[in-house]
Amino acid sequence: MEKPVSRRIRPRKSYIEKDDLLRFMIKEEVDLVLPLIEGGETGKITRNAFTEWVLLVEEIDLLTTKFLKLDNEKVFYPNATLISKPISNYYRSPDMGDPLYTKR
Repeated sequence: MEKPVSRRIRPRKSYIEKDDLLRFMIKEEVDLVLPLIEGGETGKITRNAFTEWVLLVEEIDLLTTKFLKLDNEKVFYPNATLISKPISNYYRSPDMGDPLYTKR
């Protein structure tokens, strides 16, 4: 089982650097994502800024995908935008299904 992202970053640092991100992302992804994270332009990202940037997928619809931030803010992205962005799934959900009940 993979370690969570926060555990792959070297301990006892007050900020996250590009080299830390390269431990679990490819260079192209880091170059694309770094400017989107608060502090990325300086190359020193606080753990709080990184945590705020990480979004959880709550729902995927035909036209939009709904992400849930850690502060419970819901962020909607058009799927047309997301199709051109790298998306990683670090925690795969178990196979889910709906039970089928029949009357006898």
